[in-house]
Amino acid sequence: MADGFAFPGLYRQWREHDLAYHEDIGDIRPWFYKRLKSEDEPRTWGFIEQNYLLRYEEFMAVRWDWFSSGLWKIPFPGSRADTANIGLEGWGVPERVKTLLKEWHDPLDARSLDGEDEDFDHDASDARGLAAAREVKRFLGEKVYLESRPFQEIVVAAGEVRELDVPWFIQKYADNGW
Repeated sequence: MADGFAFPGLYRQWREHDLAYHEDIGDIRPWFYKRLKSEDEPRTWGFIEQNYLLRYEEFMAVRWDWFSSGLWKIPFPGSRADTANIGLEGWGVPERVKTLLKEWHDPLDARSLDGEDEDFDHDASDARGLAAAREVKRFLGEKVYLESRPFQEIVVAAGEVRELDVPWFIQKYADNGW
């Protein structure tokens, strides 16, 4: 365990990509890391390893990008980086799930390139995306972490699919830091 972590390469990626200021694009930290102090980064990464990386076999997100399937591999929960778009063929994804993803994704693809369509209903689109993500989760099962919004895990409990809030341990940085 280099750096004291089971996943030192992912730790470096998290710090260098998700937490860093980038000259070309500025600060891309998600809202829940905006107040995270550098001295608290190892403890936070330890939480991510223990509660997610050691628990799940894969990490995925339902996200939009031009002409993608809408399903992406991500390196860890809440990651700003997509590692690969998942082609739905060959995964055995049920047709109803593919249809839900397509019904959510196609209207986003059809928007103007500047994304400023005045008539576009963002709330309805977000609801369709979350509904599709819930069905994707049913298909993927318990060994795959899935999120539709960063660090808001989608889980199946007692047959019900729901989206969790950002974990309290992470969210506290957005509220008031340590």
